[in-house]
Amino acid sequence: MRAVSPRWGSRTRYSSAAADRDESIIDDLSIARELLDARMDDLAELKAAAEAESSRLEESRSEVEAARVEQERLLSQVKGEIAELVRQEEIRRQEEAERLAREELARRQAAEEAARRAAAEAAAASDSDSGSGSSGTYTPPPDVPAPNPNAQTAVDTAKAQLGKPYSWGASGPSAFDCSGLTMYAWAAAGVGLPHSSRAQYSVLPHVPMDALAPGDLVFYGNPIHHVGIYVGGGQYINAPQTGDVVKVSSIYRSDFAGAGRPG
Repeated sequence: MRAVSPRWGSRTRYSSAAADRDESIIDDLSIARELLDARMDDLAELKAAAEAESSRLEESRSEVEAARVEQERLLSQVKGEIAELVRQEEIRRQEEAERLAREELARRQAAEEAARRAAAEAAAASDSDSGSGSSGTYTPPPDVPAPNPNAQTAVDTAKAQLGKPYSWGASGPSAFDCSGLTMYAWAAAGVGLPHSSRAQYSVLPHVPMDALAPGDLVFYGNPIHHVGIYVGGGQYINAPQTGDVVKVSSIYRSDFAGAGRPG
């Protein structure tokens, strides 16, 4: 049998050791590859989960935005409906106010017309009974309601002075001049006026003749020198002149200067 060379034996051992190392390296590489594959699978799952979460969040954002848009649309619709209801209510109130004003105007006009006829009939009867008349007789005032309690108090106070004598510079209670009478009547309602027809006209807000209401003051002359208190029906109570008495007269005079409304 041929003897093995010592060098050959060493080479064989080295080859065997190298082969063992290679197998170990291959095993390590295989394990590392398996670990890498497992890690890659984990990362893929994480990526898929992240993408799914991102998609869910995007859907939620879209839903929230859609809900916001719908909320704004509904809010705008509700505001529009409320505005329309408010507009319709304002129209209804305005129409109701206009209707009531027309009814009140018609009522006052009817009352003034009735009072005018009654005053004319009373004046005719007074003339028939007393001939030319005297300073002690007067036409009864028309019974037309005033527009507010103060005006009614002033009218009632003026009516209570009918038949009292005229006296220049007098302001009651037993005698009056024209501005003294109106000052006295409105003082009973708590409203102060100067003792001068011209001064009274200058301090009062003015009203046209077709808007006169009981309690308003009517002025005459240019410059103004006479005043009385309107009582409705085209009539006013006044203290005319020396020798006369406080009485009811027609407001329709050629020297009508204007009218004023105490507060």
